[in-house]
Amino acid sequence: MGKESKDSIHDRWTLNGSGKTILWEGWIIKQGGRIKNWKKRWMILVEGSIFYFANSSIADLKGYLPLCNSKVETDTEMPMKGYETFNSFFKVVTATRTMVMSVESADARAELLEHIGASIRVENYRADCSRLGVTALASVLDMLRVHTVTKDATDSRELVLDPSTTLAQLHLVARQIVQSSVVSDLILDDIELGTNHCKLLADVLCASDSIKKLSLIGCSLEDDGMEQLGCGVMCSLGLRKLFLDHNNLTNRAARVLGDVLQADPCLVTLSAAHNKIGHDGAHIVTALGQNSTLRVLDLSYNDIGDDGAIALADALSCNAKVTHVEVSYTGMTEAGLAYLAGTLPLSSTLKVIGLAGAAIDEDSARMLADSVHYTQSLERIDISKASGLENSAVMAGVGGCLVEGDITGLKLLKLRLRAEVRRRPARPLPGLPPTPR
Repeated sequence: MGKESKDSIHDRWTLNGSGKTILWEGWIIKQGGRIKNWKKRWMILVEGSIFYFANSSIADLKGYLPLCNSKVETDTEMPMKGYETFNSFFKVVTATRTMVMSVESADARAELLEHIGASIRVENYRADCSRLGVTALASVLDMLRVHTVTKDATDSRELVLDPSTTLAQLHLVARQIVQSSVVSDLILDDIELGTNHCKLLADVLCASDSIKKLSLIGCSLEDDGMEQLGCGVMCSLGLRKLFLDHNNLTNRAARVLGDVLQADPCLVTLSAAHNKIGHDGAHIVTALGQNSTLRVLDLSYNDIGDDGAIALADALSCNAKVTHVEVSYTGMTEAGLAYLAGTLPLSSTLKVIGLAGAAIDEDSARMLADSVHYTQSLERIDISKASGLENSAVMAGVGGCLVEGDITGLKLLKLRLRAEVRRRPARPLPGLPPTPR
């Protein structure tokens, strides 16, 4: 391969380098040219390319190295006279040439190689997009571009994909997520996800510990897809929050989610509101009793009914972690509410529970009021739009435990307990032993 003319090289800087963000610049020692001797050069790294100059004024461009489909090697040690302080070597290997370089310290080399690696990934991504005939996703490129100039590896990064994202594009994104390890929040809301999409996402969760939040709201997700995704959630070492609201999940998917909770992964928040989970899907609630990590569970607008209420009551009695549960508009009757209310004092951690839309009568209201006075952790109960609140006896029963506000017309019933508990001694629920002294 012949040496490029100076005019041609300067044209390359104008077309491919000038005007781009400089990712790294500094002095290096490079071995190259037709005569393999060492030369000190001022190197500038931009997205996809390395340029090197005779001096830092960039008036005399000496060479150019494209990074697409290249790789970096660090196991290089070579003798070098006159530049003994530059003792941290590495190679940049492309399809047509290999360039050996050195900087002054191992720390400087690590920083430079991080920037070069990110730049290579961006260029390879562009090449793959061109090959597949899809448009490069600007959000991914922007994410990687930011990564090349940040030094804070713990910085949270959210990636939101457009609803029109195709499976081919998602494959590209998945590869970049695994390679770059910088995405913490992956938002795929309103993208129609089939079984193949979910299998791909499961592979990403297994391969990448960087994903902390996965949002799949309104993705037309079916049970088959959830079975694929569940495997990834169970093997993930990083996922903390999973949002599955407004999908088509039924009892089969609920059993998968129950298995996920029983496997006790790292999940802290699980939301599956507005799905088609029925009474047989109470397995997901039962599994809460065997889980030690989950803090928030939302099953609102699923028809789990009294079976779900009973399962939740039993789970809360032995779970010492969950703080917020939403079971609003789940078809809970007066009997289910009474059973659940009777066990609320057994939870030492529950702070918020949503019971909106439940059926409430005088007995369940009184049970709820007694529970409120007996518990030390509960801070808020939502019984807005509960059927039966218009009954004066019911309102009196619930109003007896109200610390602030008027229940009439109140959309959100807030039960602030601590001040009230201090003013009156705790009284046991019927059937429960008195508090030991």
